Amino acid sequence: MQNQIFDIPTISRALLETSSERLRIGSLAQLLGVLTPPQIEEVRRRQRTTGERFGNCAVGSGLITEDQLSVLLAIQAEPPNLLARTLTTLGLLEKRRADELLAQYRDFLSEMQSNVAAVV
Repeated sequence: MQNQIFDIPTISRALLETSSERLRIGSLAQLLGVLTPPQIEEVRRRQRTTGERFGNCAVGSGLITEDQLSVLLAIQAEPPNLLARTLTTLGLLEKRRADELLAQYRDFLSEMQSNVAAVV
């Protein structure tokens, strides 16, 4: 949507057809190399004390930025690879184009991870 590749009706149709189990934000952050296990434990300790949501605690601790949290939440909501597969299955996107867009998204995630390393 943000890059004007799809319109709302197209994405809405694909999202209705896509279902996946959601990873917890901490697990997803670790898988993507955004947070280390000790950082996740630090956030969980703060979370137990404050009662805040994990992402808010991670931002409040200065371990991730709000932009990074937004990306993690977006990935948690609908994993890009599953959404791409749904779009191609529904005939709304050619497989070659889906592969290109996923590669661009992976590059974006790599850049995000580099930015995290600079903050930490």
